[in-house]
Amino acid sequence: MGEIRRFGLLQRCGAIHWVGFAGSARSRAVGEEQAAQEFLELLNSRLTGYVVMALDGENPWEWCPNDGYIFLSTIYSVLRGKTLTLREAASQATPRAIERPLPTSSWDWGGSLATWIGEWEENLAWRILQEARQTAKNKAWRELLYPAEAGDWFWWYGRDRESPREDVFDALFRGIVKKYYVKTGLTYNYTWPLDVPIHFRSNYAVDWAGAPYRNLIFGEVENATLTVEVYSASANTAAPGQAEGIRAVAHWGPVDFWGGAWRDLYFAPMRYAGDVGNNDLYAISLKLRPGRYEFVFIAQGSNDYFATSMGMNYRVEVVPRTDGNVCGVELEKVEVYDGGGHLLAVYTGNGLAYVGGTLKAYYKVCSSGAAYVAASIAYIRPDTNASWDETYVFAAPVGNGVYVAQFKLNYSGVFALKAKAMASNVAYSAPTYIRVAGGPGPKAVDGNPEDWVG
Repeated sequence: MGEIRRFGLLQRCGAIHWVGFAGSARSRAVGEEQAAQEFLELLNSRLTGYVVMALDGENPWEWCPNDGYIFLSTIYSVLRGKTLTLREAASQATPRAIERPLPTSSWDWGGSLATWIGEWEENLAWRILQEARQTAKNKAWRELLYPAEAGDWFWWYGRDRESPREDVFDALFRGIVKKYYVKTGLTYNYTWPLDVPIHFRSNYAVDWAGAPYRNLIFGEVENATLTVEVYSASANTAAPGQAEGIRAVAHWGPVDFWGGAWRDLYFAPMRYAGDVGNNDLYAISLKLRPGRYEFVFIAQGSNDYFATSMGMNYRVEVVPRTDGNVCGVELEKVEVYDGGGHLLAVYTGNGLAYVGGTLKAYYKVCSSGAAYVAASIAYIRPDTNASWDETYVFAAPVGNGVYVAQFKLNYSGVFALKAKAMASNVAYSAPTYIRVAGGPGPKAVDGNPEDWVG
């Protein structure tokens, strides 16, 4: 965009707040003509140069008697011949240099943009619009999107503004964007389907949500399947089958380093995938490019519950495809060390270890060409035999096709160890189970966020 060297800037008068919020009440209290006279007196008290009156029409008139007709007619009968259009006023103004950069601002209190941006529904709608605008290669196509750029669509997304008809605003916004793609013949490629509502509310509260891992590693040739568990007492997720009035959304973005700024924003609805104990399981399968990604999962009902890994985003790393080929991965041995680094035992299968100690898992990889090798440890929940707190790390080569991964043991229970090798294909090892004793274990994962201490 080229540099703008000259433009017109007119500041609207603060008296608009009287019209928008007090004028209708005064019209009902003292009559429209008297209310109009009070407004004219307010204008006269501020009349220094031009007075710009610009406001949203729906705020006052629907609350005024006769839709404000007598109020407006009285004002215009006095101001006839004394008004100018903005173009006329600008043409008579004396240009002057701006002494400092104009700040980002809005008409909202304090100039904040928070009403329109920041909440995830708002960010999703903006991202959908951005995706469309990036494809609008000519003026005619850009004009098709002008209706979708109205601020009121984003005003009603999120939870800072609520309306019983938010579903209508949502459908209209998505309908405008869908019409753009139909008329241009372009393909919609963003991750959120336009047929799926952005806005979602129900009468059931989400009490807890969490994913059964901290960080995962995938090969480029894999589909990254991610899950999140949701618990709701009021929706009765403990009953078999999908609970009514609950939705899960995956939200993610690529990062240059863990904890860094997200370079883009992606959202996608998740599908119901079964039950895990008292929780409903939701899943999504994604084809991700090589790189690092951070994820947050949003469980929705009457509230939004943001699932994180003990306050941190879930981490997913995707390694690039190589020209190599993997023919197998198997455990060679597990070395068990105490907290002081002393070797206690060596296992070639299932074994025993102790809290505060360390495991070193060695895997033999059969491959030709380059391959990435990663290993994971996951707690096995005794109530469901499902994994929890799964953590992947890259395994280091030690020679002769053997790779080693190290894990610190922070709590007791049964843990599963496994590994995977990733190249032009992916191979997985069978799981090996290690019982960890001698210290506190995690409490049950039953939908209460305070229960997990892993």
